[in-house]
This record gives sequence, C-alpha cells and structure tokens, in this order.
Amino acid sequence: LLLRHQVSRAPPSKVKDLESRALAVRSRFKDANPLKIGEPSFVGCEDTYKFAAELRGRLYFPRNQADLDKFLEEPQDFVHQAAPTRVIVNPAVAVCGPPLSGKTTLARSLAKQTGAVYLSVPEVLAE
Repeated sequence: LLLRHQVSRAPPSKVKDLESRALAVRSRFKDANPLKIGEPSFVGCEDTYKFAAELRGRLYFPRNQADLDKFLEEPQDFVHQAAPTRVIVNPAVAVCGPPLSGKTTLARSLAKQTGAVYLSVPEVLAE
C-alpha cells in the first residue's frame, strides 16, 4: 500500500528534467518494459518514453497507457522482477508484394512505429 503512494506518472518533460538534474536514474530495466521482461525495447520509437513512472528516484518505462496504469496500481508486482536479458534484437523486415498493393505505405508505417530505418531500393541505388 505504501509503495503505491510513492509511484507517480512522469511526463517526458519531467523525465528529462529529473535526469538532467540527477534527481532520478533509470531503473535496472533501463529502457525495457518492466511488465513484459522479454519484450524488446524500441528505443528509436518516438513514444518509447511517453509513458513513464517514477518510484523512489528510479524511472520505469511501460510501453502504453494500459501498462502504465497497471504499474501504477500494483508497482510491487513488477519492481522486484528479474532484470531483462542484455540480448539486443535488431529485426530486419522486407515487404514484398505486387504493384500498387501498399508496400511502401506499410513499410513506412512499420518504420515509424518501431523506430526502424526505412530503406527503398530505388533510393539507395540512386545515391
């Protein structure tokens, strides 16, 4: 019960401020989601740090609003979990299909959501 009253939401501006003034540090989960240990973190994704929580000078980064609410409700269930693996996953995806099927749109959307790099073969060959 006490732990629940010590955890608070931390908007991105507060996270930057706390880290710059050394008032808080990242938890042992680093950028990983404390609710899903095996899930890879997409650090390049624009909303990676959007849902943050601060507890006893440590910053935690759930991936979405539902995970943040769950963390805020029962922080003791997640704080003492094992640290995430140090294996870094760098997936590569190739989108194939017939002409005008939406390959480019899909590839750009995937790149934006995951923080991946979008490469187009004609653009690469033109350089």
